[in-house]
Amino acid sequence: MSNQDGFFSFRTFVVSGIVVIGSGVGIVLYQQYVFAQTQRQLIHEVRKLSRNVSKLESQLKKDPVALSASEEEVEDIFLDASESEPPTLKSDVERISPEGGINGRRPLEILFAEIDAQMDDAGPENLRAANETLKGLSNTEPGNAEVCWRLAKSFFLLASDDLLINPSNDGSDDQKDLMKKAFEAAEMAVEADKQCGEAFKWLAIIRGSITQYLPIQEQIKSAYDIKEDILASIRLNPNDSLSHHMLGRWCFSVYSLSWFERRIASTLFASPPTATLEETMDAFLKAKELNPKQSIDNCLYLAKCYLCKKDYNQMVSWLREGLNMKGSSRDDLKSKEEMKQLLSQYQSYATN
Repeated sequence: MSNQDGFFSFRTFVVSGIVVIGSGVGIVLYQQYVFAQTQRQLIHEVRKLSRNVSKLESQLKKDPVALSASEEEVEDIFLDASESEPPTLKSDVERISPEGGINGRRPLEILFAEIDAQMDDAGPENLRAANETLKGLSNTEPGNAEVCWRLAKSFFLLASDDLLINPSNDGSDDQKDLMKKAFEAAEMAVEADKQCGEAFKWLAIIRGSITQYLPIQEQIKSAYDIKEDILASIRLNPNDSLSHHMLGRWCFSVYSLSWFERRIASTLFASPPTATLEETMDAFLKAKELNPKQSIDNCLYLAKCYLCKKDYNQMVSWLREGLNMKGSSRDDLKSKEEMKQLLSQYQSYATN
């Protein structure tokens, strides 16, 4: 995927025999599956229109006669273009009207698209600006689930971005504070609208990220809660490939537990989490179906599933498909390196 999404990582680990989705949860997932292209195209067109209007304004100022002759027409152009000016996020927040528009002209949906594009661009400045905007919106639009889950996401991305730049900050008070705020905002989003799939998705992602800071038994309980959040996200937004991939990762981790780990889990809970290889593969294949061209990590995990089945032909096929995909982020390169190692180790077992 493009560099705009290359700022995440993902790891899954086991604590006392139970799956815990770890401190980078959702990072690669989001990187590979974020559906921001439509929104980014909107922003591109908006800015293009704004530039054209600016050129027209300059030309008209040089030709007052033309300005006078077509004053009404130009006024209409600028009225339409007023909704297409480049984002100035903080001032936008200050101008939000009670009706959800900005000066009665720019609805929240447009502002959300701008914020989403800014978060997808990543980088500390963009993320901080988006976070400040969303904090302002949370005051002017209290109880708005769309604001809350984006605020949760912005806190999460700030923590993730800081962790990528400064790995030594893992577990620091600043990291914990950002994740705590992210979790609180995600819970508020779900509480505000239990029909919002994005709210449940980000609650699952963030819940997984904070488990490492919890006592062991709470970590285990979180494994159940994470799955429920993912399933709610899929129920509400069945075409979101990220949620299906998250479910696949959860199932794969549970399926991969050793006998010893399962015994430990069963001593702590009467019914420890379970998953089959078939439902694991179904989730990954659904994610692939919904997002076929941007799923390097999905290909890697499908290859691992076929390795479990000892179907080396399919395994090698998925590894090669993933290696042929474009990806330049740190996590794409890491996944591809693992693919190369698996291919080197198992391609001789394939018959085609």
